[in-house]
Amino acid sequence: MNSASVSLLARVLSGSRLLPLRSLRRLGRTIAWVADRLSLRAALTTRTNLALCMPALNAAERRRLAQASLAETGALALECARAWTDAPAQILALVDPGPDIERFRTALTAQRGLLLLVPHLGNWEVLNLWLQDALAPDARLTALYEPLDDPALDAWVHRCRERTGARLVPAGSGGLRTLVRALEEGGVATLLPDQVPRGTGALHAPFYGRPACTMTLPGRLLQRTGAAVLAATALRTRAGFELRFLEPPSQLADPDPMRAAGALNQCLERCIDLAPAQYQWAYKRFKHPPPGVVDYYKRRPPSS
Repeated sequence: MNSASVSLLARVLSGSRLLPLRSLRRLGRTIAWVADRLSLRAALTTRTNLALCMPALNAAERRRLAQASLAETGALALECARAWTDAPAQILALVDPGPDIERFRTALTAQRGLLLLVPHLGNWEVLNLWLQDALAPDARLTALYEPLDDPALDAWVHRCRERTGARLVPAGSGGLRTLVRALEEGGVATLLPDQVPRGTGALHAPFYGRPACTMTLPGRLLQRTGAAVLAATALRTRAGFELRFLEPPSQLADPDPMRAAGALNQCLERCIDLAPAQYQWAYKRFKHPPPGVVDYYKRRPPSS
């Protein structure tokens, strides 16, 4: 994508701030409804993941949950555009600190570094915006991220995300060193723990009872830095967003990487169970299966 195309896209997305939040979400959900009706890839992946992770639901219940999840993902797409382009104060006015805020404040005041595990649940862009605002004026939120494939688009999104002072570092050795240094200096860092890692640093651990390629990075960070850790999300509510901060299982920092990976997925499940429809089930969480396990995304998707 060239600079002119990115500029046009930025202007289009900036128009999202002209819509009330309810209208913005309705538009995103309408787009997702079309994707579901056309059985686009996101819809097929969502149905497959729910068949794997929610076997206790009957076909009709899984179908409703799949439709709800796609609708929430559609709302998320336009919410993110607004979070990137609207005045921060306008977004922050929509955020309710929620029932776990003292847990976050206690971890923050310990000043031994705080690692926040932010799954693809609710709206993580709104959460990051709130986190940077919640820190001291001279502090910076450090966030590990996967760069987009398109360099021009990635540069624009990067500028939007850093406009309030947060520091985004790309996944890789350099970004990891920056993340470690931030935690060792008592700072706050975030990472998306449910991304399928590339190359080394991954184990197949149970996720809703199925082996999923799981990163070992959170456990290694905790062992090295001694930082505190919480799982965090900004869940969608009728009026805006509500923050939640959950304690992960203690085994997350276990020296045994398999126990740590298993604890990470247990933590993710606890977060998802707060609002299953708001999880991004369209992500291929079970790609790169272990030897002998079928590639669920290459076979015919379930009809439910």
